[in-house]
Amino acid sequence: MFRILWATSNEDEPLKGAFFKRSLSDVDCDIVELQLSQNFESDSEVLLSTIQSSRPGLVLFESPRGASETVMEFLKLLSVLKSSPDTETLPLFVLFHARSYKFGSTAHTLDPQVKEAFEKGAYDVLILSETSSHEQIHAKIYEEAVLRIQSALRHGRRCHQAITLSQQLSKMNADLYERNLQVEKELYVTRQLQQSLLPPYLPSSAGGGDMETELSISKCHYHNHRMRISGLYLPCDALGGDFYDVAQFGDDTVGVSLADVSGHGVPAAFITAMYKSAFYRISHNYSAANDILHHINNELIDIVKTGDYITALYMRIMLNSEGAQIATPSGNSSDIAVEFSGAGHPYPLYYSARTGQIQRLTENGPPLVWVRNSDYPLMTFILEPNDKLLLYTDGVTDIRNRDGDLLGEKALESAFLELVDKEGQVVLDSLLSKLSDFADAQALEDDMSMVLIEAL
Repeated sequence: MFRILWATSNEDEPLKGAFFKRSLSDVDCDIVELQLSQNFESDSEVLLSTIQSSRPGLVLFESPRGASETVMEFLKLLSVLKSSPDTETLPLFVLFHARSYKFGSTAHTLDPQVKEAFEKGAYDVLILSETSSHEQIHAKIYEEAVLRIQSALRHGRRCHQAITLSQQLSKMNADLYERNLQVEKELYVTRQLQQSLLPPYLPSSAGGGDMETELSISKCHYHNHRMRISGLYLPCDALGGDFYDVAQFGDDTVGVSLADVSGHGVPAAFITAMYKSAFYRISHNYSAANDILHHINNELIDIVKTGDYITALYMRIMLNSEGAQIATPSGNSSDIAVEFSGAGHPYPLYYSARTGQIQRLTENGPPLVWVRNSDYPLMTFILEPNDKLLLYTDGVTDIRNRDGDLLGEKALESAFLELVDKEGQVVLDSLLSKLSDFADAQALEDDMSMVLIEAL
């Protein structure tokens, strides 16, 4: 039940008590009476204190009888309530007594005291004629004043509900902001951890470590006089599902792995960490490229229970720093021999400097985490000087332009062929620039990774 605070300085008010309550019986509210002293300072304190304790939904001020100065001083109490954040939305009514007044008069016909009440923040005024009988007053209040008070109470309820809702929303927004800030901090830390899964990069690459290569998006991870390996990783979200690694073994062998977890975000990031752990351990216990994928598959199939799968490839690159010839299983020989096996991954592009052509390496098996004990094919080939290998995830070929067209493998091959005369990070950065021009500022829909292997 709503409360009406009736504040008056008239001790002989004829409406006081049972008659006033009976007149407002239809409003369904409780009336709290407050006797004021016509002392502004003390009345202000008492009024605010009473409102604090009784929590009314409406305040009805009964203007004192007397000189205009007395009434104007009394009306200052309205300003006190409107200037306080706790009471500024309370509907304020002012009850004036007049020797003769016709109900229904409009605001522009009211005297200066009534206008002052509105200027001080009154929601409405009630004017009663002292020459009317109690019955006449009762009928008029029932017809007009009570309806106006009911309207004010409804307004007060709406204001109260709006304020309560606003406070709740403000608290929710503050909580959401703090929570979002915490999530952003956690994502930042997690992103840093995921970035640490990538192989360490050298401070400079071919080009003498100039400012351009230092600020390059791609990074050089391995470089000697025979071979250079560079990589590029761009997640579409704060966390991604792509992963590549460059592992150097003690027998003049370098292992390169590239993987793409279905989906992206936090779950995919966790799975890339699992893949990193499995790859590091298994690649140090097995040598053949297809055996490594076989054992990674069997290990992860017992761990990944989310329905995700992983496309991956592994290249075992064998070189002799002294220039000795290394025999390959096919009978060919070269300073650099490569074993390759794939697990449902996009075909790497192999550029032969001798022929000037690009070939797709199509040796592929099923994605990881699909079928236990899957077999993966093994391909062995030779890298000759100036040959290049481009490894990539499907986020590269699946990039779209504004018309919704996919880039596709043929367009990637053409772009790669235009850049084979360049070296190192310049190739990957130039490819990224071409992809950006094709997408025309469209947001990435998938994570994007590329690895470039060059025979020098």
